[in-house]
Amino acid sequence: MPIRNKNRINSASLLEGQIHHPRWCLYEQGNLDAAVICYRIALEQSSSSIAQFNLGLALLHLGDIDEARAAYINGIYIFGQNEAELIGVLADLEELVDQGIQVVAAKEILAEISKLRQIDYEHK
Repeated sequence: MPIRNKNRINSASLLEGQIHHPRWCLYEQGNLDAAVICYRIALEQSSSSIAQFNLGLALLHLGDIDEARAAYINGIYIFGQNEAELIGVLADLEELVDQGIQVVAAKEILAEISKLRQIDYEHK
């Protein structure tokens, strides 16, 4: 399972205590259904890029491709490309590909994120 590069986590996330948060532990332990529930509860309570993108990661790992895609794309629209790159979203997707997990879907989501980046640059 992808291990988020802690060097890419911003200081606000560190202060929120999200790196070692139980939601991420559930994901790392393979308890994906519980992780999804916890990420959704967290997002109902407050806006968090880490919870948003980790929701997508857990859903993708479970094979819920459409929901995962929606979580990632919504995350890009809400939090932006820079935040996604800063917290390692692209690296997480690339690691899924490297591990042979949901390879086609992960590559498609990476391509969609790349297209959004191009559209964003064209409109600036």
